[in-house]
Amino acid sequence: MYFCLLPLRYKTYFGILIDELYNMHKFLAFVLLFITFGAQAQSTDEQLAAQYMADSEFDKAQVLYEKLLKKNPESIYFYQNYFQCLTNTKDFDGAEKLIKKQSKRYPENAVFLVDQGVLLQMQDKNKEADVEFNGILKLINTDEEKTIHIANAFVSRNLTVWAAAALLAGRKAAGYETAFSNELIALYQKQGEWKKVVDESLVLLSKNDNDLGLVQGNLIRMLDRRTDVDYLREKTLLYLQKYPNKIVYDQLMLWVFLQNKDYRAAYRQAV
Repeated sequence: MYFCLLPLRYKTYFGILIDELYNMHKFLAFVLLFITFGAQAQSTDEQLAAQYMADSEFDKAQVLYEKLLKKNPESIYFYQNYFQCLTNTKDFDGAEKLIKKQSKRYPENAVFLVDQGVLLQMQDKNKEADVEFNGILKLINTDEEKTIHIANAFVSRNLTVWAAAALLAGRKAAGYETAFSNELIALYQKQGEWKKVVDESLVLLSKNDNDLGLVQGNLIRMLDRRTDVDYLREKTLLYLQKYPNKIVYDQLMLWVFLQNKDYRAAYRQAV
């Protein structure tokens, strides 16, 4: 009613505006439908690819993961599964091309550098793989975040020995002996290298008494193994002699005795 009372020029203006809004609404609805359809299609492809992987139908999964990776080149998940499909079907040339392509696209991602060596290992070219891994270690400098990233790349491929080597190279570059101590302790625990856990823990305490609780938490899992406990006692005694004024080593030794219910030794340590 009110619209009809407006002058003609306003009727024309509002009519055009309404038409534009209507057309815009249809356009946005179309875009939303397109996006929703695309997302559903990708979700379907992803689910189907995962099912093929679970059923060890790697040739079928490979086709889908190649498609998914093209749409999402930054996805490590799609890359890893596509890489796994290629290697499981013995398409090592295809896997090498994939690694080089991703490495060129994302040169800062050490996972692709590590995978070059992993691919060589899969082909029983272990010496060449070691050359690749040593080349990665040479990239380590004083950038501690970069060191952690490289170590994590090795860990992601279950190459914990090389991950430890990366952290030790980072420590050398950093120039102080407790650099990456916590990361190394975690790795040595994973490897079951408890004597190295002890060594790192004692060095850590030499720099910061407040890390005693952390060290105890790291060591408690080894206290049921007699040989490791004996090593811990011997090494702690050496540190007591080296740092006679640091009470933290007395506290650690007392804690070890108490955990092992060696109360007589704990009493002697306490007095």
